[in-house]
Amino acid sequence: APSWGRDFNTEPGNVRTWRLPLQNFTATRRGQKIEGATLDPSKVTGIGVGHSLYDMQGNPNPHFGDGPFKITIHELRVV
Repeated sequence: APSWGRDFNTEPGNVRTWRLPLQNFTATRRGQKIEGATLDPSKVTGIGVGHSLYDMQGNPNPHFGDGPFKITIHELRVV
């Protein structure tokens, strides 16, 4: 099964709200994009947050760098 991801950028010291519709997530396997995959929300069993060297298109992430890295999640909802 693929992993599903969505890029979003943080800014130090700023509080933001993101809306990340599931239909905008990208399927990948071992860092390679999988074309034509369909995300079935009923099969989602977990979530994670990562800081990646590459974006969801496989390009270098210009926001990636050495630590420290911190993100605080105040609320998470699936709607």
